[in-house]
Amino acid sequence: MIMMAEFYDVIVIGGGVAGVKAATVIRELNKQVRIGVITKEPFIYTKMGLNYIIKSGSSIDLFKLMIDANRIGIDVLVNSVVTRIDFEKKTLKVKQNGTFRIYAFDKLILATGGKPVIPDIEGVGKIGVLTFNDYDNAMNIKNYIRSGMNIYIIGAGLVGLLLAEALKSNGLKVTLVDALPGIGLTIVEEEISKYLVDKLVSRGIRILTSAEIEKILGDRKIKKKVRKVIINGDKYEADLIVFTIGITPNIDLIRRSVIELGVKNAIRTNAKMETNVDNVYAIGDCATSIDYFTKKETYRPLGILAVSMAEIVGRNVAGNDTSYEGFIPMQYFEVFNNSIIKIGLNIKEARELGLNAAKKLIRYKVPGIRVHPISLLIHLKNRREELIGWQVISPWMASYKSAIFINAIRERIGLNEFLDLEKNMEVVDVIS
Repeated sequence: MIMMAEFYDVIVIGGGVAGVKAATVIRELNKQVRIGVITKEPFIYTKMGLNYIIKSGSSIDLFKLMIDANRIGIDVLVNSVVTRIDFEKKTLKVKQNGTFRIYAFDKLILATGGKPVIPDIEGVGKIGVLTFNDYDNAMNIKNYIRSGMNIYIIGAGLVGLLLAEALKSNGLKVTLVDALPGIGLTIVEEEISKYLVDKLVSRGIRILTSAEIEKILGDRKIKKKVRKVIINGDKYEADLIVFTIGITPNIDLIRRSVIELGVKNAIRTNAKMETNVDNVYAIGDCATSIDYFTKKETYRPLGILAVSMAEIVGRNVAGNDTSYEGFIPMQYFEVFNNSIIKIGLNIKEARELGLNAAKKLIRYKVPGIRVHPISLLIHLKNRREELIGWQVISPWMASYKSAIFINAIRERIGLNEFLDLEKNMEVVDVIS
């Protein structure tokens, strides 16, 4: 049975950090509009805590986005799946606990997130092949693991590194596999990657780089259950395989609609986070964004950018005309007691955007403490060597004065000018 349409001034599809942040900003700026957040999940939470569920057995309650919906006037519709959007009639068809309902809207925010990439190889449908992108994934892994298991994590980016630490802390045999010649190379440069490899190996994690997974084999008795994996032609015993090789925009709802797609098949947005359809916006891992340095359209599924997008769209929906000139990507995470910070572009990103860039290793001393093990600056190959990136890995105070790097990159300060201003740094040829 289909119910009569219920109206919201603003509907957000997606209960992740971007969708919830957008709804919160709108409410802060406009106390009158009726706001609904639709999520397929049983509650709203931040994904940044998922590895702690596995690592330390933390409750998801610690990572729920604790919004008092009644107090701030946001309706969160949980266990709800949008099955159809009618952009002309401005309505949604939503399945809630087996019942279909129709919701009408004035403004719509698409915050549908991303979907994990799974390669098309033999055996990916077997029991014991999982992904790590949401709460259900985390609980599936937590409930599946047993003492002594051999676990292969395919993809050594941010998610893979955090998961490797979480699983190793449970005393499991963990192997990180990546197609690139190092780990973390989608984020950091090879110098930090090599440092990371040494740290992970010293903690008992096996590393396979320049490695391609070719086939997943089942158990002799239980064919549908993982038993072995073939990587670069070699067979390895495997009890669990987790793919963390990235995500793609979740555009299932709008794939054949009037909504325009951009780079990487993400929903195309402008400087106000608007799509090509009036009063329809997109944010987070399903949407494109603008690169700060080149003003080119990019796809960057990063949590900190999702929050920035949400702030902009929230202001616009609330009636405060707001735009941006481009985002500077930033990432911060900790793995095995080492903090890693990446602000701005790495060499690979710069080249993909058509920028001629180089890197300089720097000796960066925190006053009264020690020199960071590895720190480096990314700069353009022009006369001033304008700064476009900074990376560091350190077990102590990695974020110390990180604001100076953000400001220098934003202002495109030249390398020598920056080093003249900051006396605790100098360019070095060798890191010891």
